[in-house]
Amino acid sequence: MNSQLAVGVVLALSAGIIDVCVALLNKPRGFETLTALPPSILATAGVVLAVYLVLWSVVRPAAARIGLELGSVASSFATFLGSVFTLALLVGLHTAPLSPQSVFRAAIVAVLSMLMSAGFYTVDWVTRRDDVLRDYCESIAIALPVLLFEGLVFMWLQVYAIDGLASASSMLAAIVLVIVTIATIRSFRYARRRWSATRLLAAFALLLAVAPVIDTIGSRKPNTVQASARGSAYVPQRIILITVDTLRADALSSYRADAPRTDAIDQLADDGVLFEHALAPAPWTLPSLTSILSGLLPNAHRATGFTSGVSRNITTVAEYLGERGYRTAAVVHNDLLNPKNGLSQGFAEYLSLHEQWFGDSVGMRTLQTLAPGSFPPPSWPSNDDQTRMVVDWLESNRDRNFFLWVHYFDPHAPYAPPRQYMTSDPLPTIGVSFEGPKTAMQGYFVPSMRERQAIRSLYDGEVRYIDANIGRVIATLKRLRLYDGS
Repeated sequence: MNSQLAVGVVLALSAGIIDVCVALLNKPRGFETLTALPPSILATAGVVLAVYLVLWSVVRPAAARIGLELGSVASSFATFLGSVFTLALLVGLHTAPLSPQSVFRAAIVAVLSMLMSAGFYTVDWVTRRDDVLRDYCESIAIALPVLLFEGLVFMWLQVYAIDGLASASSMLAAIVLVIVTIATIRSFRYARRRWSATRLLAAFALLLAVAPVIDTIGSRKPNTVQASARGSAYVPQRIILITVDTLRADALSSYRADAPRTDAIDQLADDGVLFEHALAPAPWTLPSLTSILSGLLPNAHRATGFTSGVSRNITTVAEYLGERGYRTAAVVHNDLLNPKNGLSQGFAEYLSLHEQWFGDSVGMRTLQTLAPGSFPPPSWPSNDDQTRMVVDWLESNRDRNFFLWVHYFDPHAPYAPPRQYMTSDPLPTIGVSFEGPKTAMQGYFVPSMRERQAIRSLYDGEVRYIDANIGRVIATLKRLRLYDGS
């Protein structure tokens, strides 16, 4: 490659694609559509290109003074930066806090990257003696972002669309990938005779930028799942089902006198019936809530795996009530409650909220920082956001008989309550947020007694935050004169 700018563009686009590839290892909900990939790729590419150009402006004069071949230096320098970027992503340095362990990892990453850069410089020097070999190598180098993108599409299919690496569809996709890879290398070798490397790479970047715009309308998933509801002469009272994820009974003052006050939930306990010995049918979300909505135990409804779906043969409470004249709606927040799992059966409106998590992609974190209006931050939706939607729905349907299901995600980890709901001052070693229940359960983190109390305090703060939001729902029902008839 003659152009040192082209080297930087290859590095930048490749880094953007590798960034998304590493993020896909976590199967993030935010990348479920192909059109969500290009913005993150281009954001990372822009950052990496800017870093390359700044550092190259420092390295280039030094290389020229020594008498090194600038094209080879540019390529090996880009190899160094690309290796640092890739290895840092793989070992999690981009999200790790500063510590002796992260500094040690960074040193290992730097040493390995320097070795790879030196190896590339040697290979580049050898290929200069053979024109045919060099032509092939340069064609592959220019095509690298496209080849990586083809690999990214294959990986995306494996993560979101194909079940099992050993399946027939997976093998067919692998064969197609090999054929497309060979065709891409040959095409780029031919295209280089007509267009410069920079022009070819700019065309690819433009395609990435345009693709999401073209497919914006088609790629949007509806937030609601429509279901028919037969009318009936029977007009029952309104029913509101509120479920709360990972809520311990002993975190509620209606169950434990010395617990932090949960006035709204206590009011429901005082106005209704409190069950003192209620047991969950399963220790996690999907089977428990399927049991609540179907009246069946997990061994009967079979929704016991992360990819399980509720059978169409099962009648849910929403279907039952919908057939009897209720307007049925749900405002739920948990990835496991998405419409694909079948819990939307019978709901005329099913609003499934979820965080736009992109697997810690560098590009998407950049976009969320620079343009939060277009790319909501990971904190959306909050409990307040969800409650606002519930209040709006109640105000719009106040004159109907309805069944409304609201499922709050908090106090699920990470424990990070707003400050006004904290029950004590944060402990410096824990801070205002705790994200490590799994690490603690697995024994990688053993908190002291004070740290346990601090973690529990954060959890209790989240419970108070949820209680305040349930209080807003109750207040809305009272303001609309619906509470007593519900």
